[in-house]
Amino acid sequence: MLFSLALFNSHVHAAYIYNLDYFEQDNKSGGAYVPFVDEFNTTGTLGPDDASSGGSSTDYWVESSAALTESGGVVVLDSTKGVGILGERRINIDLDNSTHFFTNGAGGLADADFNYNSSSLQNDSFFSAEIFNMRSDGDDADVDDEAFIAVVTNSFGVHAVWGDETTGPGEASLNLGDDLVTAGIFTRVELSLDITAGNSVHGYWEFFNGATSVYTHQELDFTSLAFGSSVDFGNDVYTAGVGAGEPASGAETVPEPATIALLGIGLAGLAGAAARRRLKKAKQ
Repeated sequence: MLFSLALFNSHVHAAYIYNLDYFEQDNKSGGAYVPFVDEFNTTGTLGPDDASSGGSSTDYWVESSAALTESGGVVVLDSTKGVGILGERRINIDLDNSTHFFTNGAGGLADADFNYNSSSLQNDSFFSAEIFNMRSDGDDADVDDEAFIAVVTNSFGVHAVWGDETTGPGEASLNLGDDLVTAGIFTRVELSLDITAGNSVHGYWEFFNGATSVYTHQELDFTSLAFGSSVDFGNDVYTAGVGAGEPASGAETVPEPATIALLGIGLAGLAGAAARRRLKKAKQ
């Protein structure tokens, strides 16, 4: 369940293949978690198979240029199926199941596992987990409200990145290169977002070599969710999703000053829930 990559140079971005092998979203009802879990064991077009909600393909919004497939416990995230968003070629998978939407003051959890091989990461690519809001009709909220964490790789190394709707590229990041070299090769990473009862958000990164945890990082209370509302549409809907992306075909990595250079081209779109919703609306 590892991904394979073609060679990279600074002028041409080769296609990546990442595997998503686990997704979980839990809200709380009456103080107890109500879990949605998908381990992608059905062969065919993406759709929950063993999700605790008894889900179907309608449980996800999927933004891609071609159908995503699941087989053998993974969803293949192939960048050649990405769509153009904010200078990137990216894939988004968001949960669309109201039973598991997050609610104000209840707490919750979003968790995703990605399989890959650290010796062949695609430069300037990323994968992420995100909690975001939208209007109850699925369109953009009046005020964006989100929290995201990600793993980004470029010529500077492997980075943990985190932020919210106000965060620009590179403003909140940590180069994990030295720590990961010490830890040794990793083949899987788990990204987790934890919402507290006070609506603050914790982010967790855990890197594995097979089943063995080799490195962890956490950012506690790095942002908070407002759980706002939109005029004429009532309380906003809050859900979670995952993404994977790279600069659009033909983009060139250009050295830039300070922290923007750290993350390369196109990664401003990590804070991109509103753009994602606009893209979805434009397709309807």
